[in-house]
Amino acid sequence: MRNRAFAPLLAFGLAFGTSVARADAGTDAAPAPTGPVVNATPCSKLDLRCQRGLFTVSKSEKIGADFDFDTGWLPSGAPVQVRLVAYLHGRTRVDMSGKLDATWPDPIRLRPEGTAGTGLLSIDDGLVVKAMGKFKVSVAGKDYSWTGDLPGIPGVDLASVSSVPFDPFAWKGGPGIPETSGKTKQIELAKVPLTDSFIPIPGIEGGFQLEGQGEFAARYSTLRLAFDELVAKGAIADVDPTRPFTQVLFSSSSSLESTLFVHGELWRKMTLHFIPGLYFTIVGKKFDLELVDIPVALPETTKAWDFDPVTVHFPLPRIEARPNPIDLGTIPVGKPTSVLVTVFDTGEADLVLDVDDPTSVLDVTTKHVEVPGGSSDSLRATLTPKAAGPIETTLVVATNDPAAPKLSIKVRANAGGDTAASDDLGTEAAGSCGCRTSRTSTSPGLAALLVAAALAARRRPSRRV
Repeated sequence: MRNRAFAPLLAFGLAFGTSVARADAGTDAAPAPTGPVVNATPCSKLDLRCQRGLFTVSKSEKIGADFDFDTGWLPSGAPVQVRLVAYLHGRTRVDMSGKLDATWPDPIRLRPEGTAGTGLLSIDDGLVVKAMGKFKVSVAGKDYSWTGDLPGIPGVDLASVSSVPFDPFAWKGGPGIPETSGKTKQIELAKVPLTDSFIPIPGIEGGFQLEGQGEFAARYSTLRLAFDELVAKGAIADVDPTRPFTQVLFSSSSSLESTLFVHGELWRKMTLHFIPGLYFTIVGKKFDLELVDIPVALPETTKAWDFDPVTVHFPLPRIEARPNPIDLGTIPVGKPTSVLVTVFDTGEADLVLDVDDPTSVLDVTTKHVEVPGGSSDSLRATLTPKAAGPIETTLVVATNDPAAPKLSIKVRANAGGDTAASDDLGTEAAGSCGCRTSRTSTSPGLAALLVAAALAARRRPSRRV
């Protein structure tokens, strides 16, 4: 006769449920901004008005009573050894990967997208207690060996590990919410023979048995994605199932940094399954109760599941153009006069320029220019007056600078007589400065000299078409 009380199983279930509930109650505080910094890169070679940062968020939690214990085989190297193993696990983990795109023109739009198949929800729960033995001995010249669980020890194996992949972000209320569950082994808790000494019916035979099993389940969903909420909470709208992107109003800068906060929700449940069976025979007639499953659900828990924040650094282009406007003074009729504009990319990303004169007064030589971050180049055109008199036109420069998607450079001149023109009238000849004064407090003339001097030493070749 073997008898195992089911009290340890019930006690474990109650204790485990209480541990999980206490762990859930103490983890609602917002995480500190200690996450990684991701450097964004251009979304593609053909789209330089988009920067992309790839990110991964991961969150793991254990119950407070989580532990592992394994003595290993003792004594080490002995012919006869024993090993004691015990662990209590209550572990949950959620991983997700995605991309955060910053696109423009003004204002910059931040759009987070999950990467299909990169989500993972996993659980590792349960209790294992067992004793094992092994020996390898020789008797009368013959070897004997054995390894296994030691009989008579009240071993417990109520462990379950399960996981499920999903597509981020698994918005709450939408499709694709990941849920995983796992059951432990079905173990025998009690087995009792029925005889006439127990039931006062002459000749009765039979038995009662009780088996038990634990089941663990978890479900995750994302509630919202927030931006810079520790320093500017509410200033930037959250992304959620109804709003796939958000917009950022900003002052011109060489780069933009934004910190992403992923706020989710985790649901947990534990169910104890008791499976009784009863059979007996009276005067040769058999009666039995098939094994039936009686589930006992412990209270469900729902808790905030907030990942560590991820900061994404977006390099941006930033244009400075000098001179603006350009005054060529008096120039001869019928002779070409050069127009020169120096452009500086004081940002971190490549600056792309497309140049045109909508009035066709200027003959633009450099229609497309790409200037690497931290360097400079020139825009060139020629003006050939057909008749005497004042001339005014505009050199229109389309850029990928999010704060200056279009830059207009006025060009003025007075055509008349046979006044000799210089071969190249440009920045110095025109005199005035076209810099965007909102970006710097340095005087325009001094700023031009400082920027030109600093960039000359590390100027990289630009790409023109």
